[in-house]
Amino acid sequence: ISDLALKNYDTMKKDVLDKKYLKKYKLGFQLYDMFPNYFIPEYIMVSFTNTPYNIVRDRSNIQDKILDTILSYDKIPKREILESIIKENLSNLNNEKNC
Repeated sequence: ISDLALKNYDTMKKDVLDKKYLKKYKLGFQLYDMFPNYFIPEYIMVSFTNTPYNIVRDRSNIQDKILDTILSYDKIPKREILESIIKENLSNLNNEKNC
């Protein structure tokens, strides 16, 4: 819990006005709309699910790398490519919580 709290504090302190952060935040919610069982923003996992904090932390780190990868391209890839990237790196959260 403390890791997530400190990360949130740092984000609120310095990142909320950063253009890169805002792009990642927006893309994260777009991916959540497209793949709601796979790509779930940290805020959603913490606030609206019963996902254990260690899973939230681990998935959040993976998702952050996915966002960096996608944003490194000249343009956002097509849905099929996004789906491939996400499903290669993340399991269905509903299945993960039931293990």
